[in-house]
Amino acid sequence: MKIVKFWRTFREGAKNFVRNGWLSLATVSVMVLSLYIMSVTLILGLAVNMTLGGIEKQLNISLYFEFDVEEVRALEIKSQLENYQEIASVEFVSRDEAVDLLLNVEGDNEVIKKALDEIGENPFPHSLIIRAHDPNDYERIDTMLKASAFAQEIDEINYDRNKAYLNRLNSLLVVTQKIGLATGIIFLLISALITDNAIRLTLYSQRKEFEIMRLVGASNLYIKLPSIFEGIFYGLFASLTTLLLLFISSRYFVPLIENFLGEGSLSKIIALYWWIPLVGIPCVGIFLGIVSSWFAIRKYLRI
Repeated sequence: MKIVKFWRTFREGAKNFVRNGWLSLATVSVMVLSLYIMSVTLILGLAVNMTLGGIEKQLNISLYFEFDVEEVRALEIKSQLENYQEIASVEFVSRDEAVDLLLNVEGDNEVIKKALDEIGENPFPHSLIIRAHDPNDYERIDTMLKASAFAQEIDEINYDRNKAYLNRLNSLLVVTQKIGLATGIIFLLISALITDNAIRLTLYSQRKEFEIMRLVGASNLYIKLPSIFEGIFYGLFASLTTLLLLFISSRYFVPLIENFLGEGSLSKIIALYWWIPLVGIPCVGIFLGIVSSWFAIRKYLRI
């Protein structure tokens, strides 16, 4: 008997969904737009975070020794710095290596070659390239270096030049995460409100049927189930359409977006997390439909 009732309410919900016609199409379209924008925002947010994370890994500060500091002494200081908790790695660059790096980068620049020839000797001191575990640790590292026992042997630390760039990068990361979260919440709310209004119109047209069902002793759950199933249909169709649009977008628009974010950034996100939208979007869509229909029938029909 319960199975029969369940099937009847399911069939009634499907009929309501089909009977509403253009209203159902408009509601599904708004849900698709909301789910699509939310999904794209989250995917782009992940891609931006991955890109920025890659940039963060390449960040470093360089320590340049005084010109008279010998290589042995520079390596001793390198060993000391490797014991710092905040420092992930320390790379030693000798004077000769510094010249080789410059020539590899600017080898075709005749001005650079001429300047080196005129100087007649290696103008570069020994240096260390320091990378931190966390970009926020660079300021602490800079302070510790300037207060260290070997501070007088240091000619320059380029942290101050990189500080503004590091701050902008961290700010961009935080802003990107906040915008993505806020956008997703806003569009979810809009989608829930639209679905609520669509189901409310269906309920209003059936208000006399509900009164009759109450009089013959139908339970509240039996009266509510068709509307809940109708909400599920809205969410399910919107989710499937959204997944189709995301698939099309991934085929045709990902290469264009990667021109700005970096080669492979979005492709890696899709390869690693493809199952999240496949499972998450239908769950979110169906959940929105159920919640919207539940509140609509409780609030406006006072069942």
